[in-house]
Amino acid sequence: MSQAARPLALVVDDEALLGLMAGDLLSEAGFDTLYAAGEAEALHRASMAPIDVAIVELWLNGSLAGQRVIRALREMRPALPIVVITGFPGEAPQADLRGLGGPIARLEKPFGYAELPDVARAVMDRAARELPALDRRNTRQPIANSTSPIALRGQWLPPR
Repeated sequence: MSQAARPLALVVDDEALLGLMAGDLLSEAGFDTLYAAGEAEALHRASMAPIDVAIVELWLNGSLAGQRVIRALREMRPALPIVVITGFPGEAPQADLRGLGGPIARLEKPFGYAELPDVARAVMDRAARELPALDRRNTRQPIANSTSPIALRGQWLPPR
């Protein structure tokens, strides 16, 4: 990410209103955002754009699909900063984030969505301090002749 570039955040939440609200808050705080409503869409968007941080709801579409999203993102980019949003209390087995790699931050519901940009920046800063030698950007190139658009802050743009 260059000095002038806005960090790109991928927001993954099956509740569109909450996901779009999170995206708006991140946008107002200086992020560009992509929104995905589910697992397949999230992984597609992550493969097509060099995201800087992912915000992932743990409980997606009635299952712990958020964990699968995180594992798949880690396979693509092991050092990607991730903020996990969960309604499970910290002691619940479903909320166990061990084995999902790092850097990772956790926001337990209920929380004030206004704090999301600060948490995203904090996990990005921690990643930069702890993993300075690793490139946290997506190293995969978009498919050259892809016609799949990417939603960036509500605008449709071609893949980067």
